Amino acid sequence: DKLAGLKSDGKTVITVMHNISDAVRYADNIILLDKKRCVFFGTVNEILETDILEKTMNVKRYYADGRTFFSY
Repeated sequence: DKLAGLKSDGKTVITVMHNISDAVRYADNIILLDKKRCVFFGTVNEILETDILEKTMNVKRYYADGRTFFSY
């Protein structure tokens, strides 16, 4: 996986993702925008401890195989 390889090489990767499950899987930090405004900036663990994704992205959270997933 290219992103994981770059990350393990110590590279900084900045990307735009609309798939929350992928963002949570790859990111160390997340900036969440809603209507052109930053509504969250923090670590993956911090965003998973809140309900901001459900409120702003209208998604539902579920867990499987020890991972967090979101359905649209």
